[in-house]
Amino acid sequence: MRLNIALLFNVAGAIATTNRPRPFSLPSSNASGRAAAIEKTRQGFQYGTDDTLIGVNPWPSGPLGKKAVKAHYSAFETSEAPVYKHVEEDAAHAQASLNGTLHLDSFEDYLKLYDGQWQNSVPDGLAEGVLRNAKSDLSFSMERLSVHPESLRRVRPDERVSLRVEDKLARKITTKTQRSLQKEGRLFIVDHSSLANLTLTKGRYAGACEALFFIHPTTGEFLPLAIPHISSDLIYMSATRSFSDMHPVWGLVRRLGVNSFAYRVGASTSLVNPGGDIEKNFAWNGDQAIKYSKQVWHSECAPWQANYLETKLKRRGLINCDYGPELESFPYYEDASVILDALRTFITAYIDAYYPSDDAIVADNELLAWFNEAANVASIVDFPDSITTKSELVAVLSHHAYLISILHGSLNSNSLVHYSAVLPMHPLSLYQPLPKDKGTSSLVSFLPDLEASIQQIALVTAFNQAQLAGTTDSLLFLFDEPEFHSRINKEARAAAKVYSATLSKFSEDVKARKLDGNSYSQIRHPESLPPRILSSRTRRCYVTTPSSAPSAYPFMLSFASINLGLPVRKHIMLKEQLGFRTTRLLCYCHAIQEKRTC
Repeated sequence: MRLNIALLFNVAGAIATTNRPRPFSLPSSNASGRAAAIEKTRQGFQYGTDDTLIGVNPWPSGPLGKKAVKAHYSAFETSEAPVYKHVEEDAAHAQASLNGTLHLDSFEDYLKLYDGQWQNSVPDGLAEGVLRNAKSDLSFSMERLSVHPESLRRVRPDERVSLRVEDKLARKITTKTQRSLQKEGRLFIVDHSSLANLTLTKGRYAGACEALFFIHPTTGEFLPLAIPHISSDLIYMSATRSFSDMHPVWGLVRRLGVNSFAYRVGASTSLVNPGGDIEKNFAWNGDQAIKYSKQVWHSECAPWQANYLETKLKRRGLINCDYGPELESFPYYEDASVILDALRTFITAYIDAYYPSDDAIVADNELLAWFNEAANVASIVDFPDSITTKSELVAVLSHHAYLISILHGSLNSNSLVHYSAVLPMHPLSLYQPLPKDKGTSSLVSFLPDLEASIQQIALVTAFNQAQLAGTTDSLLFLFDEPEFHSRINKEARAAAKVYSATLSKFSEDVKARKLDGNSYSQIRHPESLPPRILSSRTRRCYVTTPSSAPSAYPFMLSFASINLGLPVRKHIMLKEQLGFRTTRLLCYCHAIQEKRTC
């Protein structure tokens, strides 16, 4: 009997050893079995036609491709089920408790939408200072430098600007004329005028506008002057067809891109579909969202290397600018740099753990095949088609990590409910036509009613992912996922430990930030990147391909980021009419008006 039990334990141990994932390794010169496995994958996983509503080719096809899409979406549905359950419960509670008691007759009434509500889906509440600073010029403008800076750029001194503010008004706001601000490199612009090309949904309205911001010559503050996704799918697809399951780079790409293929399917199911969340909440339907996303992608987002974080920000005049003063505070870059540096440090150590020298890079036929596949077969714009050094590989992988963790986290994840889509400052649609005459004293008639407001909040809370905090789906513990951790070598494990420790310290530093008596944090703006970004789902992105756009969601942000979204023809408002704390004049100008002077 004892012999039989011992035998059973030995058999069980042997089975467990056999089923345990094998450690990652580089290919050897005689790895014929490994090469055959890659070829089998290439035959079963091919580039095909996108059968989702996104409709952007290529898309995984073949038996292995279809299996991957199905598996990714199934895992996504499982992980999202508790999120949706919390949102549904909170929305029902809000409807029951607010219906008949909250009438939304004033700007302040909208702030009550969050009082004692959304406690399951947003357990920590909104970010501190967001509601308190709802009427602050500085808060509005600093959003461009914190939670969604992707559309902001500095105006070059010799550039023609179609949106103009009269000299007298500009001096009153800034102490200088608009032209003087531009010559000194103090003028910035956000341009969403291309939204005018989209077809509005009946009964919904929106502004397609440009917005000017400036660095104040005296205070150095970044203030408003006048207001008138990423190729990760193809990274994953090309890597699938190039690497053995044993390759450490493919292991890292998979870890960064969990459930990559789920999000087009998910978007087609509930976001951009007829009657879906886009159509319910925005001034445009899902088809128009996809159209706009493609426009944005083709205009600026497609190139790979040109959009490395530092390269992109320098090109847009936001850092290291040689024709204007540095920004006094750039919260997005300051905080994103800490996270990106931690990712880059881990990736550097990870590559060093497997590649002793640049010669090992050149000798890796699977890695070389991936770069060729990504650049020449998958046709990722501006992706290097060859590689000779470890530093080049680190740069590519670091950018990939940035796109689907930091950038996506700031646009499409926790920041929506905490900052970017908070009512009443960020209605996803307007509900009255834009006024043609100045002097509007109340914005309430343009804003969503109670039902539409709860619907908007429910949508954005679904992106909050509060339950991921402290799990291996969080950015903080990204590289501690059991299977990945078991397959990497001891040097890579040590690097993962350093990475988590670095972000843990950063999280504590951010938690320690407090608002002063003026409702500013120590970086002179209401807190922008709280610890929650470290618990955001790093792979939750509706991204498509270089031939398209990052999906419908940047479309959502491009309108929400206009704040109250009231850019109307020759419509100058005294801010005290709207109850704002300052008396600074804001000039709202419609992007398609013939005469662009406020």
